[in-house]
Parts: sequence; C-alpha cells; structure tokens
Amino acid sequence: MMQQGKRILLCLITLVMVIGFVSFGVFADEAVSDSVVEVTAQQLILGDDLTMRFYVAADNSYKENSAMHITVDGKTVTYPMNGMEPDGDGRYVFSADLAAAQMTSAIELNFISNHASVMKKTYTIRDYAIVILEGNYPAETKRLVKEMLNYGAEAQRYFKHNSQKLANAGYEIEASDAVPSEAPSVTVSGAVENIKYYGATLLFESKVAVRYYFVAPNGVEGYTFKANGVSYHAQSKGGLFFVEIPEINPQDLDKSIAITVTAINSDEKLVVNYSPMHYICRMYNKDSSSLELKNLLHALYSYHVAAKTFTAAGNILDLNPVQGGDYNLGTVIPNL
Repeated sequence: MMQQGKRILLCLITLVMVIGFVSFGVFADEAVSDSVVEVTAQQLILGDDLTMRFYVAADNSYKENSAMHITVDGKTVTYPMNGMEPDGDGRYVFSADLAAAQMTSAIELNFISNHASVMKKTYTIRDYAIVILEGNYPAETKRLVKEMLNYGAEAQRYFKHNSQKLANAGYEIEASDAVPSEAPSVTVSGAVENIKYYGATLLFESKVAVRYYFVAPNGVEGYTFKANGVSYHAQSKGGLFFVEIPEINPQDLDKSIAITVTAINSDEKLVVNYSPMHYICRMYNKDSSSLELKNLLHALYSYHVAAKTFTAAGNILDLNPVQGGDYNLGTVIPNL
C-alpha cells in the first residue's frame, strides 16, 4: 500500500487555534489579519513516521526576506517564504517529521522576517494527543491515540531518548493485543545471476521501513530493484547491498512487500516477499531478545491493530488531495 505520493494515516485531528469556542467552519472561513503571522491549524499524520503539519496565516508583506524555521531536538529545517504558495484557504503549510521516540520533543516554530523574529510557538505531539483523549471522541479514536502514545513511550525507552518525559505519562496502558507466536513466512522465487537474497529486517528508529540485503560479488550495476512499481537504488554496506522500502503505514504492517530484482537485457528475475510482521513476531518470541525490544514490538503490534480498527470503522477523509495526492485517513475534531 505504498506509492510515490505518500499514503498516510491522518491521526484524527485538525486543531485551529482561536480565542473561545468556534464551530467546524472556522478552518476554511477565518479571515487573515494584515501584517499578522499566526498558526491557525495543525494536523498530526501517522505514516512510516509522524508528521506535524502547521497551517500558517501570513499576508503578502512576508513573501520576501522571510522564512519559517522549525527546530526539533537541535535540528532546524528552514522554509523560505519566497517561492511558496498558499493552500486553497490562503494558508502556508509547514511540516515537521518526527520519529516515534520524539512524541514529547518540543517542535519550535520561529518565523523570521528581515532578521527579526515575528512569531515563536512551541508544540509537542503528546500535547496534541491529550486534546483528543480528554475530548468527546469515538472509542476507536481514543484507543488509537493511547496505543500511539504507548508505542512512543516504549520507543523512548528502547532508544533512550527523552525518557524522563514519556509520551504516555498519565495515560499508561498495557499493550492490549497479543503478538502472534507464528511469524509470516518469507518466500523467495526465481533467480538472477550474481545476486542472491541474504535477509531482511525492520527499521523503526527514524521511520518504519523494511531493508532487504543482497549478496552481489560483482556489484549491482545492470540490475533494477523494484517494489510496488517504484524503483530503488541499492546501497553498499559491510560487503552487502541493501534496498530500503519506506512508507509503511501502521495499519499495513501485516502486509507482504514484494521486491523484484531484474537483470537488464535479460528475462532473469528474483522476487522476495517479506512482511514487517515477520520481524515483529520472530523477534518478540525470540528468547535472546531484550525486554526493551520485546516491549517496543508489543506496543508496535497493538498500535498496528488499533490503526486497522480505526480505518476499518470508515475513518477515511481526503482533506488535501492537492498536496501530493495524499490519502488522509481520520476524523476532524472541533476547533479550539
């Protein structure tokens, strides 16, 4: 369920920051004041990583010599305003990509114009999620948020990141779904001269991805690596070559990903089918796995089940098809 335009699970939420209680319609209709820069809405997107989108109102006087600086854990991404175009509601959209272990990390927005700071704001994913947990929202929505925070807390412990401020503090739960004892099988079919499948693993530090390893004593020039219609470049590491497949949504962790290796100017073909669930089940049930890894994988599995339940309940909403053709799955909550 991957494609070049990122298919994602939109967790639930558009928060519009205005004074007092307002209705759903304000997101589209709110007027933009002259010479004002303000965050009018946020969205949390759940995919192979976590993405916070910020919708910012800014008048045309800020088009030149202005930029949005977004800093997370000491790393800053700068978005120059020159060349950016507003969305259909006249807002500029800025994004911050975070790993699961960064749910309590501060997302610092600093809008600078002519070398002066015009607006400074700080957000966290955890604070965003608490709005849902303390609001009047469906059970499957709250369950997904709780499982997300639980997964984030276990990722913090496993990667030893900001573990003094756990994502699920005050909302602790036991991972509610038992990890299967049997791992899905890995299948290998066909053959390509001078390339052999070596193994695969699941990555989940910065984002969820599957990495396939191959033995290629003569290199990979003259071969193509393709999954779901997308071609990937094989990289060298430790005497092996690997191809990394990202964009795995939490609800799709039980789906098999087929990578096909083809020799150019030849009918030879090697096909490997591997599911992220193979890694989750195998490593969770492995005696030598650490307790921290087992807890992380258990939380990831329950997060996956909650995401499947959430999407199966019909929570599909195409909020913003213009930007990358993304498929956003979720619900919209009232403005604050």
